[in-house]
Amino acid sequence: MEARIIHSGVGGVTESDVALANASKAVVIGFNVRANAQAKMLADQSGVEIRYYNIIYDLVDDVRAAMSGLLAPTCAKSFLAMRKFWRCSTFPRSARSPVAA
Repeated sequence: MEARIIHSGVGGVTESDVALANASKAVVIGFNVRANAQAKMLADQSGVEIRYYNIIYDLVDDVRAAMSGLLAPTCAKSFLAMRKFWRCSTFPRSARSPVAA
């Protein structure tokens, strides 16, 4: 899985950023910026999450953690076929009848 960047820009988070995130069911990530009042209000109304970061390593760690949460291990069993294997053996010379094992 890989992270997709839908839009990038310079400056604070605006209403159009929140509207784009809402339409694409994404999260808005701001680095060393803040959202204006209208963008915060629109994000609250539409349920869009805005995350703010000042340290790039925190941003990278959070994105990795979110992606690994999406890739939780799943176990699936599938039945392909059933097959019986038979091997014929004989007992020592005293009993010479073949036996399936």
